[in-house]
Amino acid sequence: MRAIVATALASFDVNQNMDPLIDLLCDRAWWVRYRAATSLILCSDIAAVVKKIEAREDRYALEMFQFALDKQALCNRKVVA
Repeated sequence: MRAIVATALASFDVNQNMDPLIDLLCDRAWWVRYRAATSLILCSDIAAVVKKIEAREDRYALEMFQFALDKQALCNRKVVA
């Protein structure tokens, strides 16, 4: 259920839901963390998100968020044949 909430919050104003999403990013279940990270990368101020995650001192939350950012960067690259 928490993973569904993390995904659903992305459908609303992600910037206003940053704190609940960061709470979910610190969840004990990796799939909840992943879904929250995927939602958080839609925020307009990524630096503010990183700062709030770092304040939590949850290394796995920061790691998952970085993974989501890296995945997005790879998906946005144009393939040149």
